[in-house]
Amino acid sequence: MGSYNIRLELELKDTPGQLLMALEPIARFGGNIRGIYHERERKEVDSLPVVFLFELEDLKNLSRIKTALEDKGIKVIKFLKDAEIFKKIVLLIGHVFATNILDTLDRIMACGVRVREVYAMINRPEDPSTVKLFIEADEQKKLDITMEELEKICEEKNLMLIKS
Repeated sequence: MGSYNIRLELELKDTPGQLLMALEPIARFGGNIRGIYHERERKEVDSLPVVFLFELEDLKNLSRIKTALEDKGIKVIKFLKDAEIFKKIVLLIGHVFATNILDTLDRIMACGVRVREVYAMINRPEDPSTVKLFIEADEQKKLDITMEELEKICEEKNLMLIKS
């Protein structure tokens, strides 16, 4: 029997210890964590959605995890079995920093994706640079929209875009 990819979205209180409390049932019932994402752009006054990606050998344990979380007062927003992560690596070449890299990242993440890693090669902010972005999404459509937005950004900022 293989393992199942699970995407679990919880609403956690924005207080210390909540993440650890949510992780406990996942670990207890055999979940192997692959990623945790705080959806800060969807933050409410005192809570925020947190997405857990994990592998699970026995699908029966998914309902046990859900029950244990609810018993702790944690709201389960949704969970998907066999969740897939869509990834893209891109290079931005040119005056990436001088043309406001924060604006570029904000516009990318507004498409509903996560920028998992950023690597940059730069001598001085005003010099041309190379920036490598590792982008992840839970839907191919979000990744497609992001690539379209990146093309617009690169055209506006006179950057070269190289896609994986």
